[in-house]
Amino acid sequence: MQDAENRYDAALGIVHTRGTAITSLGTNSGHDPANYTDGDPDSFYWSDGPPAVGDYVGVDLGTVRPISTVDILMANATSDEDYIHQGTLEYSSDGTTWQSLGNFSNTTEVKAEAPAGTTARYVRLRTTAAQGNWVVAREFTVGSTLAAITVSGTPAPAPGSSLADVADGDPTTTYRAGGPPAAGDTLVLHLPSAKSLDSVLVLQPGAGRARAVVQIQDGGAWRTIGSLKGPYTHLSAHDVTAHAVRLLWTAGSRAPVISEVVPRYAAD
Repeated sequence: MQDAENRYDAALGIVHTRGTAITSLGTNSGHDPANYTDGDPDSFYWSDGPPAVGDYVGVDLGTVRPISTVDILMANATSDEDYIHQGTLEYSSDGTTWQSLGNFSNTTEVKAEAPAGTTARYVRLRTTAAQGNWVVAREFTVGSTLAAITVSGTPAPAPGSSLADVADGDPTTTYRAGGPPAAGDTLVLHLPSAKSLDSVLVLQPGAGRARAVVQIQDGGAWRTIGSLKGPYTHLSAHDVTAHAVRLLWTAGSRAPVISEVVPRYAAD
């Protein structure tokens, strides 16, 4: 078992969980299992031999949680036949009793959707037929669907823009305020439930930018974690359990233009 970053949030109500890598296979030196849970498809795990029937690659999500999607990338440009050629995708709450999400044959990219209400701690792709090729695994990601983040605030958006654009997961859509902020104007992201936050990311395009402090709501109080700093602001939230995130605008600064505000959830 290899340690890896456990979890991040893309703000759309989809939590993409990378978890901790688990595998029954050996490791080719320098290509550890943690490489398929690092969020970088250019790094990869490489087994030290072909898998036998029953061998697997998978993830431990740390706790039982809802799951909705599974995405696995295998093989690469120099080892295009190194993947699990015949396998079954399985999930389990206890690591003992497993249920199937489907069988897969001769594909380097496994994608599956779990039935509504599915929960699991472990997800794995298990070999079901002997093969001669080794296994390269580049990414293994599990998604959980959550209720959507809602957005409110002022200044009012300019025509053709929307407050919701800051939490749609698409940096090409942008909230553009219709004018400069007044005293007390804020942009607030209401989280679907109280979450432990690792950090907050704010994308603010353009040359002239609005000024604001970034705050998280801890219970009924607002806690400042930093200020906007150019086009890319990444601030630690110190794993505080938060109900909302807001930008408190500096009165009289430039009209806000924000592409995304991304609350990144802490590991459970």
